[in-house]
Amino acid sequence: MTAARCWECCQHSRKTGPPLALIQPGCAFITDFCVNNAKAVVDAWWELGDDLLVKYNHFRIYDADTRKVDRVQTPESWNRAVIEYDKLMPMTPPPPPPKKKN
Repeated sequence: MTAARCWECCQHSRKTGPPLALIQPGCAFITDFCVNNAKAVVDAWWELGDDLLVKYNHFRIYDADTRKVDRVQTPESWNRAVIEYDKLMPMTPPPPPPKKKN
């Protein structure tokens, strides 16, 4: 249905349908309900995004209640797969520091 046809149908139903005074309060209620519901949904999504960003920032898990930070633990199979995929070589340990003579 084109926009012009939709406009014509709307205008025709206004002429032949129930009086406009009966329709307007219902339209206002539904409009307010929809706007408030949409605002609540958007606010909830923004809050979820903020919570996830705080919790998993910098590959760490932050517990906002206890204010403790833990490292994300990945399975050993995942670590091996990443090493194989990126062709990473294990680091050799640094030499021990020289001993001091007394």
